[in-house]
Amino acid sequence: MARTIEIREDAKGLSLETAVGSLPLATLTDKPWETEFFNRRTGSLTLAPELLTQSETVRDEVVTEVVRWAENKGFDLLELHLDIRSMPLVPCLEASGFRLVDTRITFITLMNKNDLARFEVDLGVVRLATPEDRDAIIVLTHRGFTDNPTFLSRFKDSTYFTQRDSERYYEAWINNHLEDDDTLFAVWEVDGKLAGYFIYKRAGTQEGELIIKGILAAVAPEFRGHKGHLFMQTFLYDLIPEPQFYLDNTTQLNNYPVIKNHVTSQKKLDRIALTFFWRRS
Repeated sequence: MARTIEIREDAKGLSLETAVGSLPLATLTDKPWETEFFNRRTGSLTLAPELLTQSETVRDEVVTEVVRWAENKGFDLLELHLDIRSMPLVPCLEASGFRLVDTRITFITLMNKNDLARFEVDLGVVRLATPEDRDAIIVLTHRGFTDNPTFLSRFKDSTYFTQRDSERYYEAWINNHLEDDDTLFAVWEVDGKLAGYFIYKRAGTQEGELIIKGILAAVAPEFRGHKGHLFMQTFLYDLIPEPQFYLDNTTQLNNYPVIKNHVTSQKKLDRIALTFFWRRS
């Protein structure tokens, strides 16, 4: 019997195509930053929506070929973000050893600065972060995320990462954004102590308008109740020169209070995705 799937390899990684019509069904590319940082070869897998139109046999063969090729090429970890509309593909992923590790729900909303509510600081000061704030920001990050059992993340999953791996990842995330010219990084300081921080990033354009992406925000428990995240947000909005922009709010599906707030404030749902990992056995 003729093969249903043929593998086309190039410098970017792997392309799987149907034998009839050359319809691309999957691509696999290296993730060089993660590979170097965690010292394990990591790849990013994308499955085309057209795979849903194929038979279960073809679906299974595509994923099986990806895994076989990845093993032969020395990949240790594969990451896949699956659009929620492609959920019928989950059984074949699970059959090949992929495991659900994270979720994403994204709201992208056109914001006009003239329509935004303002929240003024009623305690302490809000300013831009500096390299001198790094240690205090990382302490708050570990407190709010890496050491917080209620916060879920693929980079905290003990099946794939040690506690120190997770700490190093979030430390690097903070360092990279402190040094990034496209990042807007606010800190809230009360009596010389870091009470919170809020990170936005310029992330390209959509329909000719700037996209501002929410990255991470944290407020120390003892300073909650003062609406710190809101007046840090107002501070950052004031730094954006454009009169309007798209705001990308992405969070996890288990973050119910934040999702409810986005819906109540009429944020526009854009997409929902499930994140899977495959690991070499």
